Amino acid sequence: MTPAFFGANARDLAHHCVTFRHAFANSIKARSGKNVPPRTPPGGDSAGARRPARIPPINLPCAAMDFQRLFKLRLVVARFGEMDGAQWWNTTGALARIGNSVLSRGFPRTDFFAQARIVFEVARWRCREVFNHPRSITLWDLPVELEDQLESEYQRWSAAREVWVPFFSKLQSQNREDLFTAFVESGLMVQNDKDSLAKLRRGVEGKSVPIPGKPAPDDKLVNLLALGFCRAEKRTLLVPFATEPEGAAP
Repeated sequence: MTPAFFGANARDLAHHCVTFRHAFANSIKARSGKNVPPRTPPGGDSAGARRPARIPPINLPCAAMDFQRLFKLRLVVARFGEMDGAQWWNTTGALARIGNSVLSRGFPRTDFFAQARIVFEVARWRCREVFNHPRSITLWDLPVELEDQLESEYQRWSAAREVWVPFFSKLQSQNREDLFTAFVESGLMVQNDKDSLAKLRRGVEGKSVPIPGKPAPDDKLVNLLALGFCRAEKRTLLVPFATEPEGAAP
């Protein structure tokens, strides 16, 4: 029986099922400690739909980053955008209690991170489908060096699952009406961050939220990429993005 938290659309359902299987495969790496290369769905998805092209890796000098904060920001946005929330991507309750109950049966130690991988991948796919600017940086597509470091952190965090229980428990019932409030209640933003939000505007094409300038990929940029989703509306996804700074390798 198909888990209830997947969307009902047949094409998207097939894609999510493939994503689900590969998220499980990736979770094995955290459980076993083996250096297993991450698996991705061959050819994009299994329903005949073409995946948006992968943004080419951007070879940038990366500043030190707070990976726990990055992960939490992704979680809050991912949960907010589910179909029982803002309806930006086609998962329903994957980061809620029902998603945890399904995944914990097979992966009791890494269920939180399996949940996260599923919704992150669906959100990444949907954002690329809506707006896929060449060589851009988004909350879901950071420079490969940072993504690799985050992958290493997953393995370390899974060994201390109990540390994440409070955050994931709160995530299950987070505010689904106002994203900025959800950030504040999660301890990730303060009211002063509204000043930064006020400077972010919808792109001229009506599908994005461009981050001004060409900022380096650091904590400040990640904060802005997450804040940019506050400019989107229910059922109307806008994709916050930044362009690579000057001096990046071609």
